[in-house]
Order: sequence, then structure tokens, then C-alpha cells
Amino acid sequence: MKILFIGNSHTFVNGMPFIFSGLSKARGGAGADVFMLASPGVSLGWHAGQPETLANITCGNWDYVILQQVAHPFAGRENLLEESRKLVEIIKTTRAQPVLYMPWASKKEPGMQAELEAGFSAVSRELGALVAP
Repeated sequence: MKILFIGNSHTFVNGMPFIFSGLSKARGGAGADVFMLASPGVSLGWHAGQPETLANITCGNWDYVILQQVAHPFAGRENLLEESRKLVEIIKTTRAQPVLYMPWASKKEPGMQAELEAGFSAVSRELGALVAP
């Protein structure tokens, strides 16, 4: 399985792609071939404007492309939809399945988790993407 992770610090600080690959091996699988495009504090809209993002999506022969949007602060459902739409449309021209990676609410605003869940769920349905809490 080949998986491209696109995001920011929620993706790279703890090495999320490599944790995922390790877990898939630990469960008796072959593991996952993972690659990460991530920079601190950037949005999916920023990634959509980067030539290397578009080249990696279209030429990587991925099974899944995981998209992680800025969530602290969470700018709401409409922003998530706007920031995700272009990348999801590009992913859908390939054989890959787009997946929205839903991060957790900040420790300072734990009540935002419900808004994150509602926003990510609605956007995933609207764009035809999976959601991974």
C-alpha cells in the first residue's frame, strides 16, 4: 500500500506516517510505503499551490492521499471545504482515495472537538472523501 500524507505539524511532529507504517507491519501486514509533505502551520490551500504537491499526487501512484488541514485554530467547515476541494479534485484524477485526517481540538478549547467532527464529516461527504479521526 502506498500512502501520501500532506499536512503540517499534526502530521510530522510525531512522525504520523511512520507510526502508521509501523502499526501496519505490527499487525502482520507488509507495512505501508509512506511519503510525507508537511510544513509547520501551513494549510491545504498552501499545499495546493506548491508544484511538488501536485507532482507527488499525480505521479506517485498512491493508494491513499491523507490530507490534514490546520486545526488550531479551526477556521470552520467552509474554510475546510475551500482548502480541501482543489486537492481532492486532483486526487480523484488518479487511482488514489482522498482521506481527510481530522486532528484533535486544542487543550485550550476541548469543546471544539464537536465542531471539528461535524465539519470534517460534512466536508468528507460533500467531496466524496474518507475521514480518519
